[in-house]
Amino acid sequence: MVSITGRSGRARVGFALGAAVAVAGIILLAGPWSFAPAGASQPQVELQGSGNFYLNTTGPSGFVDPGSRLTVQYRIYDPTYPASSGPATVRVPATLATFATTGGSVIRVFLSPTNFVLRGDGAVSEVANGSMRLATGETFVAGANATISSNGYAVQASWAPGTYPVRLQWQWVVTLADGTQTAGPWSGWSTISPAQIATIVGQPPSSLAVGGAFPICLAGPIAGREFTVHIATTAPIQTFNGPTVTVPASFGSFFCWNTTIPSTWGPQTVLAHIWELSSLSYMLYQQPIQLTNASGGVLPPAGGGGGAAWPAALWTPIWLGWVSPLVLLLSAAVILGLLWAAGRRRARGSEGVASPEDPPESSRAPPTVPVDEASSRRPW
Repeated sequence: MVSITGRSGRARVGFALGAAVAVAGIILLAGPWSFAPAGASQPQVELQGSGNFYLNTTGPSGFVDPGSRLTVQYRIYDPTYPASSGPATVRVPATLATFATTGGSVIRVFLSPTNFVLRGDGAVSEVANGSMRLATGETFVAGANATISSNGYAVQASWAPGTYPVRLQWQWVVTLADGTQTAGPWSGWSTISPAQIATIVGQPPSSLAVGGAFPICLAGPIAGREFTVHIATTAPIQTFNGPTVTVPASFGSFFCWNTTIPSTWGPQTVLAHIWELSSLSYMLYQQPIQLTNASGGVLPPAGGGGGAAWPAALWTPIWLGWVSPLVLLLSAAVILGLLWAAGRRRARGSEGVASPEDPPESSRAPPTVPVDEASSRRPW
């Protein structure tokens, strides 16, 4: 048996524990991100979002030739933003524009997020990211409203909520095949208190197992802010809360957390809504998810993963969250076991030779109890 009372024994134990802690530390610190534990979802009524908009203007009228393109232009300004603060970013979220045509049909144009750069209190115009090419001729209803909506998603800006208001308006533009353009009237202004920018890292999964975990990672000026994910079903309509997480002051390159999909749900398409919770609530993003019947952890989408920017450590089953503490315990057990075996071999090989850490036989007090009993009482 290896002694831990002498100097070499204590050194061996210290080495074993230090090595085990080092192994666990390397595993825990290997990634540049912070990771909050998964939390069980709870039923909850959906939040009322701020920072979104819905605007009307008068739509096109009459017949528009096939091959024409229908686009949207925004105009924004902030009457109080000082030029001395330097350039600031305003991000208009994905939107939906609708136009009425004869016969009761509606043309829908889906538009991607659009970024603006403010350098003062002047107005800035940008063409929205997205358009629709009319494959056939269309007749628009004269005098009918054309609408644009952010569908509840918030406008985002560089500054903290409540610092500066943003005013936004829009107009449609029809470009004929020969390049001739007709621009519609500008809508009225909508005054918005935007959320502060938070950027999704990589592409969240589009397919998950029932009972699995939906991971999300955010980057940007997010320290100290609170976020949550709500999962919504459509048939029947239900909304479930994920955990509310607070981003620590030091979080690395980005911050990640999990939201557990209720295990009682069946296979279906659900929507994950990423919210920020502050003095106002903001819905920042949405991700459709196809739930599958398999149990377990996170499954990558059909395309083969979340892309190069997506943290590979998140494509793992839920049980891997216990790996680090298990490795710590197993490492300590294995190292101590090896040292014990080595001590046994040395003891057999040097039988009858006094250990340098023990006093010579002549200086030892005679035992006052039988040898077997003394061995059983030796301290460890």
